[in-house]
Amino acid sequence: MADEVELAERVRGELPALLPAAEVAAVDDALGELIERGHQGEPVATAILKLLRAHPGLRRRAAELADPGVPRAVLPPPGARSLPPAPRYVCPNGDYEYFHVNTSRAIPKCPHDGAGLVPGDPA
Repeated sequence: MADEVELAERVRGELPALLPAAEVAAVDDALGELIERGHQGEPVATAILKLLRAHPGLRRRAAELADPGVPRAVLPPPGARSLPPAPRYVCPNGDYEYFHVNTSRAIPKCPHDGAGLVPGDPA
């Protein structure tokens, strides 16, 4: 599986926090189709990157996830040697995980089935 497919899967789980509500369903459908095609071995990297770059919130989050360094939106506390772990939330149905990096945002519901997320074990 290509890195872009994995990136799309991770970003897809955060769509409600990254896009206006009116755009979430259409982008979720498009990413879902591309992810499925990618799992079937089709070349979808260019299409995934084009879709992610078309939306500022997705572009920013994809850049944070693709960068192996420190996410641009998070800084360690003064004097800390590393970042504190972001709280992990999971769908009780097991089809979604969310890392709550930005505590000023509400924890979203599962974009797949609308279930409320529950605290999960640290990653």
